[in-house]
Amino acid sequence: MSDERDIFDWLKQHAQPQQPSPEETERAQRRLEAAIAAEQAIAHRRQTRRRPTTWIAAAAAVTVAVVALHPFLNRDQAEAALGEIAEAAREATPVDIPQGSFIYAESAGFNLVGRDADEFGLEGGSVSYLLPGTRKVWKSPDSDFVMLEVTYDQPTFFDPDAEAAYYRMGLDETDQVGETTREQFTGVTDPVDEINWPDNRDDLLDAMNTYLGTESPTTPELVNLVVNLLRERNPSPQLKAAILEVLADLPIELVREDSESITIGIIDAGRNQTFTLSRSGHLLAETATLIDGDPQAGIPPGTVTSRIEYQPIEVVEDLPD
Repeated sequence: MSDERDIFDWLKQHAQPQQPSPEETERAQRRLEAAIAAEQAIAHRRQTRRRPTTWIAAAAAVTVAVVALHPFLNRDQAEAALGEIAEAAREATPVDIPQGSFIYAESAGFNLVGRDADEFGLEGGSVSYLLPGTRKVWKSPDSDFVMLEVTYDQPTFFDPDAEAAYYRMGLDETDQVGETTREQFTGVTDPVDEINWPDNRDDLLDAMNTYLGTESPTTPELVNLVVNLLRERNPSPQLKAAILEVLADLPIELVREDSESITIGIIDAGRNQTFTLSRSGHLLAETATLIDGDPQAGIPPGTVTSRIEYQPIEVVEDLPD
């Protein structure tokens, strides 16, 4: 079911109660299972949790009854919540970055890694695993200087044979598991940072369309660019407000909210992506869940293939030794 439906088509289709088709029931069940998986976050060697058949059937039936309405209602809630955060961001005090200081960002989590099976000494196909780690970045706002520090921890595998082969073939050394690497870069240019982004919503959207190379980018393309403008960056209060206003206008869902944060979500190419923002507009976390899994790679349905949590941006005077 498309997340970018026309509202008039939606109203015509759902003005009267309808009996869900088997295809709608199946899609609703997959979305329910993916939402549950996204809440839990994957544990080591976790398989998709099996729930009692009667419970899952009843829950799926309830979901089908509201699945068409649910994104629409959440769309209004997402717009309202993001509008409030945009207003708060606009009133925030700009971050002062003294000459010679650095913007410091830190994140931790895991991402999905894929390798050819022959690297493991195995036959055919590919092998996937989850590689956790921490990332620290120091950026100089007044020069093209970046220092990056990365530490990788032991990965999680979906298959014990692949895990044994991983260490037998020394791929943990290739991934630098347990090591901390630090690199400095000068003359570094980020295409996103090279643009003088407007701090007016309409002008910003035009600039984003130009950056993406189309007048009609998809919702996932715009959402991911919005998140990129917030990730490990320090936009001005006016620009941050405009970024959040652009996000509020997109057909996204409100997954959950509390007094400290909100989480929004989109479904794109079989993935359920969520993004958590603080009430002041800072990016706190992002996840990706593979709804149907990947049988060829041994990834079960509903697997969280990426989860990254971000610490608030800081301003520091010196680099570490």
